[in-house]
Amino acid sequence: MKSLDEKLNKIRTNTYKPTDFIIADAKDGELGGGAQAPGPKKGETSSYKCYAEYLQAMREMVKSGLVDVMLMSAYSAEILFQEGCFSKSPVTTAVRLNDTTDIWGLRGSNYNSFPSKNFRTASLDRVKEIADLGLYSITFSNNVEKDVASLQGLKDFQVEAVEKGIRYFLEVFNP
Repeated sequence: MKSLDEKLNKIRTNTYKPTDFIIADAKDGELGGGAQAPGPKKGETSSYKCYAEYLQAMREMVKSGLVDVMLMSAYSAEILFQEGCFSKSPVTTAVRLNDTTDIWGLRGSNYNSFPSKNFRTASLDRVKEIADLGLYSITFSNNVEKDVASLQGLKDFQVEAVEKGIRYFLEVFNP
């Protein structure tokens, strides 16, 4: 059993201890941060780690067992799944299931200065082959029409996730 499921079981049965908190490592930054997502190279101010180094950091964290959940893009999760990275690990695979416009960080863009719009790159049919858990995020904007559209997107997603047997956790951003 994965450590996440063990801890959730303890919470459901009221047998948890303060040490049973859930730790997730969010390595889904390439969906919005692009080339800068893996972080800067040590000791350098203008150079970033490459994607291969980013994947290696994920492998090492999974191998360490220090986290309960490894959150990744569907692409990264697919690579690590095919390698068998999670097969004997207590770490649960999780995929970012939507990538709303407020996280888009394209060079020269200013998407984050506009109200968030729903968008999903990940196909739940493809994701369910590699992960039964994912993150769905929503950002409110104080614009009732846009917020209702975001909530409708969440509702539509929830229906599809239940149909496909995918669990999710919700990340909510204030305006």
